[in-house]
Amino acid sequence: MRLKCLVFFFLYMGFEPLIIAQPDDSAKRFSAGFSYTGDVVSNLAGGISQGSTYLGIVNLKLQLRIGKRGFFFINAANTHGGEPSVTLTGDYQVFSNIEAGNHTYLQELWFKQSWEHTDLCMGLQDLNVNIANIPAASIFLNSSFGILPTVSTNVPAPIFPLTSMGIFAKTDISPSLSLLGAVFDGEPTDFEKNPHNLKWDFTRKDGFLFFLELQKSFFAENLPLLLKAGVYRHQHFFDDDYNLFDSNSVHRNNYGIYLLGEKDIWHNQQRSVKMFLQLGLSPEHFNPCRLYGGYGINVSGLFFRNGTDNAGIALAYGVVKGFPGNELAIESTWQLPVFSHFFIQPDMQYIINPAGTGAKLSNCLAATLRFGLIFP
Repeated sequence: MRLKCLVFFFLYMGFEPLIIAQPDDSAKRFSAGFSYTGDVVSNLAGGISQGSTYLGIVNLKLQLRIGKRGFFFINAANTHGGEPSVTLTGDYQVFSNIEAGNHTYLQELWFKQSWEHTDLCMGLQDLNVNIANIPAASIFLNSSFGILPTVSTNVPAPIFPLTSMGIFAKTDISPSLSLLGAVFDGEPTDFEKNPHNLKWDFTRKDGFLFFLELQKSFFAENLPLLLKAGVYRHQHFFDDDYNLFDSNSVHRNNYGIYLLGEKDIWHNQQRSVKMFLQLGLSPEHFNPCRLYGGYGINVSGLFFRNGTDNAGIALAYGVVKGFPGNELAIESTWQLPVFSHFFIQPDMQYIINPAGTGAKLSNCLAATLRFGLIFP
């Protein structure tokens, strides 16, 4: 049974943009934003083949404040250029987090309403904006440092680039403890049938994707510590015939758990050193990635005393089912501002046992020069 019309009713009833800070009375009634991110990528050794390519993404964002604590948000996107993980490196975890192919589409369309201790959001959303992320890892380019591969490769999650309709809620149990929950359409309509992400069909066999996450922030040795623990369940009604390299083959009842954490190791007024940890676990018998571990260190102000540059090194380790050897990505990166709205970011990744093709490939070394233009 199709429920397409209900989407517009829910959006009308309202709730705010997840990427916007807690609303307040001083927020602008209307605002707009533009951003462009580009990657110049070269595979220097190993993988599928050596060579270079370019890829980029454009985002146009509009925000409208409704009342004192309501926000309506639209984010339109265009991704373009090469797909280096597909054609050059052959890695499983996807070493550029803007790799998506060539699409022009609606990425987000939702409304969020906030109260004193609770946020409620409904509409077309990116799950990873508020759930299963860790801020200290956001500087890195490898996709696994954004959303764990035990989520992104095991279930049809509404994440970049293909989002879906859902409901998200957050409540603050105490000043340092929050509970987050979300439910999404269990099978987003893919780009082949939904090229602009404007077709939101709900059928019984789609099922649902549920997330529940607990966040705790406190101080350890007088420095901030953030912990997140989550569980998810994907309830699907397709046949459970499984093929590792067929993204349309999904188990009918899938689930997993994850643990994320970040801690300040040292900081002064403008400089800081943070470390982060990611762990994800899913059942082995019907998931392509049953185990993931990520670890990294992020340093702000390494070269600039005002703390505006960010550098780091991190490891992303994925256990891939049916593949001889597990994939390990080692990334080093440095993001530095050039002008007030423009940054560049040189990045190197060494990928051991690239597992994206199912065939045994040589370890690869990939270099990326990222640049970004952001207004306002």
